[in-house]
Amino acid sequence: MILDTEKYIFEDSLARIDKMLGVAMSEQKPSMELPFINDIPVDRGLCSYCTVMTVRMEIEKCPTVERLKEMKVFQSELSAILSSHNQCVDIIALGNYVTAVFSTPLKVNIEGVIDKAAMVNSLAQVVSKKGKDIGGGAISVFIGIHYSVIAMMRQGRMNINETEPKGVVWMGDIIKETKKLADMDAPDYRNLKITEVVYNNMKDTYQKLFHKELLEDYYGGDIINTKMKNWVNTNR
Repeated sequence: MILDTEKYIFEDSLARIDKMLGVAMSEQKPSMELPFINDIPVDRGLCSYCTVMTVRMEIEKCPTVERLKEMKVFQSELSAILSSHNQCVDIIALGNYVTAVFSTPLKVNIEGVIDKAAMVNSLAQVVSKKGKDIGGGAISVFIGIHYSVIAMMRQGRMNINETEPKGVVWMGDIIKETKKLADMDAPDYRNLKITEVVYNNMKDTYQKLFHKELLEDYYGGDIINTKMKNWVNTNR
């Protein structure tokens, strides 16, 4: 994010606050598809259904230089995988977490998110294999996916956003839910966790890849991308 470095004038701030607080807010049903950024009003937010994936990355202890190399490689390729989903609208990285937001009005879109999660899982094994050759540590990933309503508003100062929208702020329980899932341990190597609503919006062939975790309200799976896994197996 590039910050606006214009001088902050308190009196102007009061006028902007009054203007934004004075906007009439009509009750709107959440849309089924995420809007384009320019369709989000500059003075208020919108709500929409979507799918969110959060990926937590952990690396075995290794020298700092090699660790940073692996983190850079993994996050770069992770972004390439997530953005290849034709309904991915935003990717946010912070520390060892990466969160992606997908517009998923159709079940096939949600299944596409699962496909990308399988690639992310396999990517960790690929980078771990290549990282080992330079003295790096093994990478583990923990993934949480949820489908629900998300609130969005334009990022940055209102008067700047009117002409130069800089991004979107995403809010809602859906963000917290995916992070909670990604922060959990992985029993029986089922490091991909999805909520029941995601499970119910997939066809049988996808549902068979997941198992209801005992006494939990989510489904766990250990799924991989076949082509990427074959490369790992043949390059031991």
